[in-house]
Amino acid sequence: MPNQDRRYLPRLMTSSPSRLRIPGKHYLGSVEDISLAGALFRADHAMADVVTQACCLEFLNLPAVAAVAFHGIVMRQEGTALGIRFKAVGQQQYDALIHLIDGEAGRLALLDRELSAVLQKA
Repeated sequence: MPNQDRRYLPRLMTSSPSRLRIPGKHYLGSVEDISLAGALFRADHAMADVVTQACCLEFLNLPAVAAVAFHGIVMRQEGTALGIRFKAVGQQQYDALIHLIDGEAGRLALLDRELSAVLQKA
């Protein structure tokens, strides 16, 4: 199934410096796209297979007031690119995403979807 067909939330393109923590390891890289459901993280260096492992994604360019961790599971890996599904997205994570998005268009794209339904899944 094509990536676009299995996604129920829009992905927003970004290039945000980030750190991915996996028990006992951490990787620096960047988030290339993100939604309320997950993100595409690309590590700066090669890594071992981490598919199905729990992880914690942190954005390095957020102001301290918006700094929050996104907990999830690595669902896919192709080289240094990891597809991460978030476990829970609450108001703090939503607010952090707004900080990452440039312009009002990004805010409207997120609000256009059923945010309350996504928050209730958490």
